[in-house]
Amino acid sequence: MFARISTIFTLLFLVSLASAHGYVHHISVNGKTMYKGNAPGKTPTLESIIRQISSGNPVVGATNPSVNCGNDAQLAATAANVQPGDTLSMFWTSETPTEGWPHDTGPLMTYLARCADKDCTTYHSSAAHWFKIKEEGRNAAGVWAQSTIFDQPNVPANVTLPSTLAPGPYLVRHEIIALHNANIPRGAEFYPSCAQIVVGGSGTGAPTAAEAVLLPGAYSDTDPGIKFDAYTDPTAPYAFPGPPVAAFVGGSASTAPTAPTSSSSPSVAGSADINATPTTTQAAPGPSTSLAGTPATSTLAPTTTSTSSSSTSSSTGSCSKKRGIREVRKRAPFTEAPAWRRARWRQIGGRARK
Repeated sequence: MFARISTIFTLLFLVSLASAHGYVHHISVNGKTMYKGNAPGKTPTLESIIRQISSGNPVVGATNPSVNCGNDAQLAATAANVQPGDTLSMFWTSETPTEGWPHDTGPLMTYLARCADKDCTTYHSSAAHWFKIKEEGRNAAGVWAQSTIFDQPNVPANVTLPSTLAPGPYLVRHEIIALHNANIPRGAEFYPSCAQIVVGGSGTGAPTAAEAVLLPGAYSDTDPGIKFDAYTDPTAPYAFPGPPVAAFVGGSASTAPTAPTSSSSPSVAGSADINATPTTTQAAPGPSTSLAGTPATSTLAPTTTSTSSSSTSSSTGSCSKKRGIREVRKRAPFTEAPAWRRARWRQIGGRARK
């Protein structure tokens, strides 16, 4: 009886954790310069490179306007100066930052779009032409890339900018698609996040017209990588939605996940202000390790057209209890789980599995 009660409490805990959903808390460049974002739905306090969203809830529906950069995404005040070949680290978290990202089933993808206004701080991305530079699915053992950041707020999702990328202002769109309920129509959950950068150097790399897409526009709710049963056959091939990785990117931009490792980037402690304030005109030779936050001074305009009340309602849907049960089933037995996770289960009333 006690075991059954403790299991129920564990499942309810996991469901409540997942229902908080999440966002990109901060981004680091080459593990040195870190840019903190403004929390969803809060009054902006930082001049960030990350476009603030109104809610950490998922975007539901592949044609929802918010699939572009997130729920009611706002223009960001600054942009990060970077170079081709730099590594960007996205630190995803739930809306309770100490809990980490709450899902472990689904791909990670990264897109770029050149800002046509020559300045991303004024560029509304609804007409942006996005091209893919990285996609990560699941490996032969059925382990998803998303699981590498699950419940680990100090482990980022990393992407390296193409070494030949042409200079200029770009939006970086990093996207998580959570597939735990994707076997039902419109069950996939989209979590896009956009940040503003200025690329230096003298590269000439650019996508072809066929490799650049509109978002929404590139996805359909019936795409095999969006309406997808992630559980019946955990080794079934996964077809990424959207365009292929742009040919000029080269290398191995489509990858299977590897075991998570601790980031070399300094972590965010408490509410410490770690936002830097680079300019948006000319890329600097390299990132600075001097970090300083700057209060926001202006009201930010919407990035995309506001959704109707019906689409807003659909973009704030909550996850079902089935998700929590499935996620517990996929995890290792209690005795095989890491020590930190066993300790956490004990704190909430017992073991999830014996």
